[in-house]
Amino acid sequence: MITEKIQNMIIELAQECEKEDIGLSICAIDRKGNEESIGIAQVGTEGDVEASISYQIKEWEKMLEDCDCSHCSEKLALLNEVKNSEDTEVEEEEACQ
Repeated sequence: MITEKIQNMIIELAQECEKEDIGLSICAIDRKGNEESIGIAQVGTEGDVEASISYQIKEWEKMLEDCDCSHCSEKLALLNEVKNSEDTEVEEEEACQ
């Protein structure tokens, strides 16, 4: 379970970013025990939040690429499959407009 202290830190960070006009997307996940606990905050413009998430995905991709284990290789292959599928869908949507 995410503690109240951690939840308050997430809220405080989000409030400070909002005051400083800084985009933020943050998520903390605790999967211990039988329940999943999530603390999340997003502030700023839609573009700032989207960029933040995009940077996180790129960093995750780098982490997967840098790892030599089969588990990370499988995740990277799946991620690339999804990205290729999304690219095709975007091209199809653009062609319709």
